[in-house]
Amino acid sequence: MRTTALAFDCTQVSMAQVEHLQVMLDNAREITLATLRRHCDLREWEEGMGYGPWLRLKNDWCVTFYKSTIRGVPCWYIKHSAIEHVWVFEEQAAQVRQAMMQGARR
Repeated sequence: MRTTALAFDCTQVSMAQVEHLQVMLDNAREITLATLRRHCDLREWEEGMGYGPWLRLKNDWCVTFYKSTIRGVPCWYIKHSAIEHVWVFEEQAAQVRQAMMQGARR
């Protein structure tokens, strides 16, 4: 299995790249958490978001899981409190991250 990495979340996307984000959202299909876990290691993200024994991702009704493409690259994402957290294959993560932030003010 190819390894994936968290590439970005939608709050990091530059205004110049929002159209690519919209295409990702428009072409997405909802998947189960089990399907997402087959492609993405979520342990670090879950810990950082406060999930643990008291709150499990599988029981959080405020999240949904999707498969899509971003700039032609396969991706998986979690929509958590209206923020999309996007994973891509690890070898493509830096390139996708850079492209989605291109044009952002620093």
